[in-house]
Amino acid sequence: MYAERTSVSPERSVAELRATLQRFGADGFGYAEELEPHRAMEFLADLVLPSGRVVHEELAPRLEAWETSGEVVALIPETSSRGRP
Repeated sequence: MYAERTSVSPERSVAELRATLQRFGADGFGYAEELEPHRAMEFLADLVLPSGRVVHEELAPRLEAWETSGEVVALIPETSSRGRP
């Protein structure tokens, strides 16, 4: 099981994620717990970005370029200190 040897509680991890997102300007936060083992959870691909596009719309061309060229491409653009491109 992932992270089974860690001493950090799930609550502490969630609190740290929330604080980090707020520090970079997020005005909302959500997460999901896997209550049924082996049940697939897909949500990142449908996350709406500040541009109004969703993650899979933004990443698909980059992943295709990576696959076609064999060269590693940046999946996440460089950001300013506020976490915005």
